[in-house]
Amino acid sequence: MRRLTGGLVILAVTCSPLEVRAEGSGDRPAWDMQVTRTLHVAPDSLFRPLPRALSWQPGLVAFPATLALQGGWRLTAETLGSEVAAAGLTMVLKPLIGWPRPAGVDPGLGFVDPDDPFGLPSGHASVAFAAAGALAFGGSEWAPVAWAWAGSVAWSRIALGEHGPTDVLAGALLGVASAWLVHQASIRLNS
Repeated sequence: MRRLTGGLVILAVTCSPLEVRAEGSGDRPAWDMQVTRTLHVAPDSLFRPLPRALSWQPGLVAFPATLALQGGWRLTAETLGSEVAAAGLTMVLKPLIGWPRPAGVDPGLGFVDPDDPFGLPSGHASVAFAAAGALAFGGSEWAPVAWAWAGSVAWSRIALGEHGPTDVLAGALLGVASAWLVHQASIRLNS
């Protein structure tokens, strides 16, 4: 619990408007936008298919579920439950926080979907890290692979200009916290 609290404190400081001057009217820290611009993969780049593939939404469920199935039905249920919890929390938090996507501040980074103009937290990162966390908390031998995959999903969101590092960090923390809570609930239900 101490680690979770520490992570939330770090997130609060990172997202604080006092941390660094905000860029333009977007309320995104300048460092966040700079990192996003540095890691952005241009639409005409030969490398663009890689972040697109890593951001493929059906893969966010199919890949970790395949790994979890090898650990049994309980691990699979915890993994899918963690993903659903993270996705649900993300959908509630995004409009409440109202943090714009990087492309909302710098149109050169891409197009902002009017149905989802908010960036914090990253839904893809929260779901990917929820799955990785569930596999780790469940003792899966595939947890290291899942952590690497979750990190690559987070990178893909920045590379596509959909999110900045603050968004994916928040999503990662939310995902791991969701996995921990689902795992604790599972332990209580099965004891």
